[in-house]
Amino acid sequence: MSKQCFALLAGVVVYYTAQAQTTIIYNSLTNTPDEIFGPTGIYANEPLADSFSTGAGPIELTDVKVLLKDGSAAGTGKSYVTLYSDKSTSPGTPLASIGMVNDGQLASINTIYDLTLPTPYGLAADTRYWIVLTADSTSRAQWAYSSAYSGTGVAGEYFEIGGIYANTGNGGPFNMEALSIQSVPEPSTVALTGLGGLALLLRKYQRCFSINQRNIRRILP
Repeated sequence: MSKQCFALLAGVVVYYTAQAQTTIIYNSLTNTPDEIFGPTGIYANEPLADSFSTGAGPIELTDVKVLLKDGSAAGTGKSYVTLYSDKSTSPGTPLASIGMVNDGQLASINTIYDLTLPTPYGLAADTRYWIVLTADSTSRAQWAYSSAYSGTGVAGEYFEIGGIYANTGNGGPFNMEALSIQSVPEPSTVALTGLGGLALLLRKYQRCFSINQRNIRRILP
C-alpha cells in the first residue's frame, strides 16, 4: 500500500476515534474565591459539597478539579473527594471514590487539584449528582468558595455547608471545575458510525488498490 493510501486510511481511523470528545458541564473555578471570609476548612465543616446535573444523554465522569489550600502547616491528614447520588436536593449515597489529596501536597495559596478517576463512572441523563469533600481530623485542608455563581452549569444547582443552599450568591458555591466528562454515544449511533467508517475505509482502499494496480502496469514490460 502506498504512503498516500496509508495516510488516508490512518486519517479515517483518527477521525472516528476523535468523535468521543471530552467536555465540561460544571465550572465554578472561573469565579474569584471570596477573600472576605477565606476558604472553608473541610474537617471543621464537613461534609462540604457542590451539586451538578447531567443533560439529555448519558455521560461518563472522568475527572474533577477542586480549588484547595493548606490552612495550617501542622496538617497531616487527607481530604477525600467522592461522587454522591442526589436525595431530595441533598447528597444521597456514595457512588464512587474520585480521589484524595494529602495535606503534604497542599500549597499555602489556593491551587487547583485535578483528580482523575481510575475508571470513568457512568452517569444517567437528566440527573443531579454531588461532589462531596470530607477530611481526616488531622487535616487542615480548606476548600475555596465564591459568592459569585456564574459559570457553566452552576445556575440552578446547590451547595452544602451545615445545610443546603441554592447557588444564588449567598456564600457559595465551592470552587470546582468539575466534571470533565466524556460523551457516550447511543448504541445505534455507534453502530451507524461503525458501518459508515467501514464503508469509507473500503472505498478508500479500493481507490488506492486501483491506483497501485495502474502504477504496476506502467512499470511492468
